[in-house]
Amino acid sequence: MTPIPLFAERARENSLIDERTKLAAIDLGSLQRTLHFAKVAGMDIKKQVIIFDKGARNQDRQTKELQLIYGTIDSKDRIVMVDDAHDTGGSSDDAETFLQEKHGISEIFQFFTHGIFSYPADKKIAARSKRGVVRKIFVTDSLPQAKFSFEDSDFVETLPVAKLLAW
Repeated sequence: MTPIPLFAERARENSLIDERTKLAAIDLGSLQRTLHFAKVAGMDIKKQVIIFDKGARNQDRQTKELQLIYGTIDSKDRIVMVDDAHDTGGSSDDAETFLQEKHGISEIFQFFTHGIFSYPADKKIAARSKRGVVRKIFVTDSLPQAKFSFEDSDFVETLPVAKLLAW
């Protein structure tokens, strides 16, 4: 069972799918999910998918260098990222920084199947909310959610997987 139809539906409901939307696979592991999302959402894979490689990580588990390996990015693009899990938030922060600093992106939406939210995810999510580049995080209720008190309680939206059982 995959949450991709649920994610695509929510993206359409939030008017996130149009000609300026790019789907970002932040690593090769998320590529299959990203391509599935593009297909379900009716997007042009050749024009609307971008692929990154995280490369090696340093001793602090931070990405040394994120590289764009497929697609093009314009500063006016809206980025939608689809991944399997949000754990500590390190990869998400790396992607946000890269997209903002190197490409001038100012609008990112993130979809995650599992919200693990290990420490220090709460602090990273609060910082992401304040920076304003990531506009919203969507996560399913596939796992019990930690009860963080975010200053912006609408920033993380939990999508129920029960609807998937009916599809």
